[in-house]
Amino acid sequence: MKFTLFTLLIIGLTAGTAFCQVNQFDTTKLYLAEALRADFRFLRNMLQKTHPNLYLYTSRNKMNAFFDSLNQSITGPRTLFNFYNLVTLLNDKIKDGHTMMLPPEEASAYFRASCKFLPFYFIVVNNRLFVRMNCSSDTLIKSGIEIISINNIPASGIVSNLVKRQIRDGYSEAYPQWILSNYFKEYYGFHFGHPDSFYISYKNRDASFTTSVIRALPRDSINLLQKERYQDKKPKEGQGITLAFDTIAHSAILTIRSLDSELLKTVYNQEYIPVFDSLFMVLHNYKTNRVILDMRDNQGGDFECGRRLLSFLVNQPLDYLPGSKEYERIKPNLLHYNGPLIVLVNGGTFSNAAIVSAYLQHDRKASIIGEESAGNKTILSGDPVEVTLPNTKIIVEISSTKYIIKNRPNDGHGIIPNHKITPSVEDIIMNRDVVKDYALKLE
Repeated sequence: MKFTLFTLLIIGLTAGTAFCQVNQFDTTKLYLAEALRADFRFLRNMLQKTHPNLYLYTSRNKMNAFFDSLNQSITGPRTLFNFYNLVTLLNDKIKDGHTMMLPPEEASAYFRASCKFLPFYFIVVNNRLFVRMNCSSDTLIKSGIEIISINNIPASGIVSNLVKRQIRDGYSEAYPQWILSNYFKEYYGFHFGHPDSFYISYKNRDASFTTSVIRALPRDSINLLQKERYQDKKPKEGQGITLAFDTIAHSAILTIRSLDSELLKTVYNQEYIPVFDSLFMVLHNYKTNRVILDMRDNQGGDFECGRRLLSFLVNQPLDYLPGSKEYERIKPNLLHYNGPLIVLVNGGTFSNAAIVSAYLQHDRKASIIGEESAGNKTILSGDPVEVTLPNTKIIVEISSTKYIIKNRPNDGHGIIPNHKITPSVEDIIMNRDVVKDYALKLE
């Protein structure tokens, strides 16, 4: 059993074209208002029947009023993505990272195989847009440059528009910002289309402004230029779970990129049970002064994988997801590590990775370093069921189960670090890991 992860969406957005059949999907096709209203009624009914926390962050009265306002705005024909832009506004009201709306597979396959994209990788910070990697023909736009506008629309407005349509747990915008920092060009295409060129206005180092015309490129060309110009940062096989030692800081660094057993097996060629067993045997014999557990960018995964990890890190039994079908009394493994523990989190620490980190902070008294996690530390929803809207064929994942992590008031936020360390744009571009460095120097 596992949560349906944002991984599903990532695969849909970023899969290569080699296995995608090119189709003739018509992005200009109009759906009659009657058909769109029928889809919206279907979506509303399914959310109200299925979602256990639909009114957790938005009251029933306010949610119903918002449903009504969206329905009333459907006054004429719309394209698929015009309607998609409308219904994804619900994400900001539901505030559940496991309830999501995806374009029809036919549309996603068409975009992957046939469309051109804005050839940049960006860093999103407080609704501002900075170039991380430039994969266009205009090499004058350097990493770190701030984008002011795209096609005469202010960058702040574009980011704000996309953020409010992103999934998230609760009130924190850490997850939406993280999503856009990783998949901006895909979401830009969903919401603003796929023009052949982009008018980019940007701010130079000397505070002057320049406008350039950037030609859109196919995904394969963008990927090729990224590999040619920049060090490829994609994880290699065998790097899903790693253990390293810093002899100067007398610390062990355990990095876990995913708790998804299938992902660990197929992408990283690792089976989590023997890997955890062997690594904690090493830790047991090495007797390091402290362990730094890196859970940044970890989207979560299997309940059992998270429980097994906790068994190696807790000193006392703890109740995992009490009151749910996934409840288990977790007891320390014979090889459990009982020394000082530091956990690194950020806006990509989500789902079961956030659950594990929340227990380590509360029950294990681990020190948390980094940025607020994407996943809520108190309550969340999961076990999504998939439905397809009858006319537009938009795919909707709707959470069906409520999970209580700890019986405490829910403030609508993720794990708040004991030591908040936020990498700057320059830190990210220069690959400086200021969060890990801070953890290594912490007394």
